Amino acid sequence: MSAALSPTLARTVAVEEPPTRRAEPWAQSLRGRAIDLVNPRAEDIDFREMADVLANINRYGGNALHPITVAHHTLIALKAARQRHATPTLLAYVALHDGHEWVLGGQITPVTQAQARVADEMFGPTERDREWSAREELKRRHDRAIWQAAGLAPPTNDQQGFVTVCDLVALNTERRDFLADCRREWAVPIKSPPPLRLHEKPMSRGDAAAELYSEFAKLLPSLRDGTGRGR
Repeated sequence: MSAALSPTLARTVAVEEPPTRRAEPWAQSLRGRAIDLVNPRAEDIDFREMADVLANINRYGGNALHPITVAHHTLIALKAARQRHATPTLLAYVALHDGHEWVLGGQITPVTQAQARVADEMFGPTERDREWSAREELKRRHDRAIWQAAGLAPPTNDQQGFVTVCDLVALNTERRDFLADCRREWAVPIKSPPPLRLHEKPMSRGDAAAELYSEFAKLLPSLRDGTGRGR
């Protein structure tokens, strides 16, 4: 039996298992490789495949006047980082900040928050917090494998804070350029970093994938020295 992990990405396969052993959940990658979801490995990270997949995933659950992919979003965040005179290392972290969506898919934040609210209503705050912690830990495991594959150490808190600011600048740029006006205000922390001065134009999936991979090739140490997968 299989269930869709992401409409554009992969599927998780459930198999018949002996009662004494549980098979680890895995997902099929774009090019047919089996990726361990629970204990991801750096050697399974393919950055060309990642760029292609992130260009297939639409942000905002598809609720944009002009489709905006995760790859295009990453390119906008990189523009924000360069405007802030980011170091090459900071640029690499910005380039990879949504890399885990390559196999985990791109669930929008309001849905994640709604799931936490339902878990709270059904099971109480303890189970809600456990579910939230497990979700965040899964993303962290994939992030760590991606950083290792890229030849990067895990970011410091300050570096992660810089990435968050660039992520929010990209989000606000996308809200201005690609989303309809909303009658309800977004949260103040989200709105606080202003968008880029210049307006963004829609980008095709193919162009977004090619440009994002070009950024990976320039910024990621493992691709620069030839040890990373995806060249």
